[in-house]
Amino acid sequence: MKEILRSVGEVSRLLMPSKRIRIILALTVLATIFAFCTFAQAEDSGSDYSLKKADYWYKRGLALSGEGAYEEALKNYDKALQAYPKKAAFWDGKAAALASLSLFRKDESRFNDSLLAYDTAITLYDESLKSDSSDANNWYYRGQALSNKASLMLKSEQLNIATPKDDWSEILEEAIASYENAIDINPKFLTAWKNIGIDLSRLGRLNESLQAYDHALEIDDKYALAWYNKGLALYELGDYEKAVRSYDNALKTLPKDASIWYNKGKSLYRQGNYDLAIECYDEATRLNQSFAEAWQQKGEAYEKLGSDAIATAAFSKAKALGYGG
Repeated sequence: MKEILRSVGEVSRLLMPSKRIRIILALTVLATIFAFCTFAQAEDSGSDYSLKKADYWYKRGLALSGEGAYEEALKNYDKALQAYPKKAAFWDGKAAALASLSLFRKDESRFNDSLLAYDTAITLYDESLKSDSSDANNWYYRGQALSNKASLMLKSEQLNIATPKDDWSEILEEAIASYENAIDINPKFLTAWKNIGIDLSRLGRLNESLQAYDHALEIDDKYALAWYNKGLALYELGDYEKAVRSYDNALKTLPKDASIWYNKGKSLYRQGNYDLAIECYDEATRLNQSFAEAWQQKGEAYEKLGSDAIATAAFSKAKALGYGG
């Protein structure tokens, strides 16, 4: 801007115009500068508007995914990506919606698209971390994308796709390393500790997973998801009594979570407490009437008690909801 004014001044002195012309010339220059600044501000404003609009489409995608409307969610993620194709979170959301569709529809094409979308998200997180490796959130979200990709690969058998263990286990190891980087930066990163526990459980390292959950619970002893996942690990280890205690702690915060009631019932069933197990299954099916596994387990508990008629009704309900289908 200073160079423009200096050049105008030099031209004015050379031509020696009248005072009136000099005023007009100055006003013209100022008007040009004002127009340039206004245009620049408009561009910035447009950029902010585009980002806000992209975030709007992204959030709509998340909401629709939560409702199970995955096709509509994908349309919204694509609109967000049209505006910001290098936004890792947008690719992450799209990958999750594709993953759900692939499993729901047994669609191999959607399965492969989901893996590619996760890869894109991971690459974009890597690019962000190259410029700022001290961002704990980016390390966490990178880990989450890796965990979700591995989780999908673990479910590939539902689509009759063979995925070698080495493929998904290496991804889980990388996810754990990413979460650990987040924790190095923020030692009280609760969800990172919990996710490390989940991935260690998937790798069969159950005792190590318990340590991760305990780290989270040292930070917040009311963290229900840590208690719940700790209960799952204890169940796998055969420590059903401790598993029940963990589920009870989770239910203090999440009393309306059907999955916690269901898994508590499974632990009680393993202990031979069939009546108490049925109470848990009853609560699970009350909270989620479409919980096929809970209906099936309820039938098995009634069968143990000799209540064959009630057991048969529960089995029929489970079958109608698709259990074993």
